[in-house]
Amino acid sequence: DEYLILNKVNSNYTHFYGGYFNAQYRPLGNDKLSIKLDGVVGYQEQSVPTVGFYSGCESGLDFDIDITPGRWGISYQGNILTWAADGAYESTPEPKSHLSCFYKLGAFKFKANVLWLGSLARYKSRTVENDLFQSSSLTKIYNNQSMFTIGFSVDFGAGKKHSLFEEKLSNSDTDRGMF
Repeated sequence: DEYLILNKVNSNYTHFYGGYFNAQYRPLGNDKLSIKLDGVVGYQEQSVPTVGFYSGCESGLDFDIDITPGRWGISYQGNILTWAADGAYESTPEPKSHLSCFYKLGAFKFKANVLWLGSLARYKSRTVENDLFQSSSLTKIYNNQSMFTIGFSVDFGAGKKHSLFEEKLSNSDTDRGMF
């Protein structure tokens, strides 16, 4: 019997060309409003004996919007899904749609989150185009749609007000620099 195993072990080679980027924009010039972008842009080519040569572009974008006017803050995290090659398959990453709120009181931070706000956790995959076989799958997790979590944290370094600029360094060179 012959078995067909579809993973990267079967690849003759895989090449990925591209890069990762991240950017942060603060329109008010401080941390009260912040927009962050993280992403990848690339081109992948691979040779798999069972499906032949495959090539394709890949890009993904995660974004984060933070509003922190004082002791409280709110944040939204999301992403734009695209297909990415993974051996003889293509898949999409987990979708993000998370809303977080927090309140700081001294060293304590109280936080509430809504994960997958208004959406399901979905995972998609499919085989790359070939003449031998076709397969696709869609997995949905229903029980964590708009999942609500609460928590708190303690910052043990919050009481320390220490800066190197506040210290007076008394370094002096006493030798003449001659042997």
